[in-house]
Amino acid sequence: MSSSTITRKSGDRNSPGHGALQKDVVISFVSGDTSEEQAIDTTFDGLLKKVIVEVGSTGGAVVTVAFSIKDKDDNEILAGSGLAEGSTSQFSLEEPVFGGIKAGVTPSADPLSNLTVTIRLKGV
Repeated sequence: MSSSTITRKSGDRNSPGHGALQKDVVISFVSGDTSEEQAIDTTFDGLLKKVIVEVGSTGGAVVTVAFSIKDKDDNEILAGSGLAEGSTSQFSLEEPVFGGIKAGVTPSADPLSNLTVTIRLKGV
């Protein structure tokens, strides 16, 4: 059974005087999950400047993950694949986003244990 959660749903972190925005999206998989995408819709209004993807480690199968970031109209903003477990990847961009973002993660196989992927969205 898959469990997809978002941490700090109202977790916009604004730096005083800087207008910085950060939102963390956490997607978790458990043993027995298939390699289907799990996605979460979240609000994000501003200029998306950086995406950081942190892939946790599993105690089971060796998996890689693919991720995608889409706007509210389902247009792809950013995607990546082949991210290894235990890795952190950073992507820089300048994409105006209004109304929301859909963040999705797809593992390459059943992780055979817990796997957590955090997608950190940073912008202004």
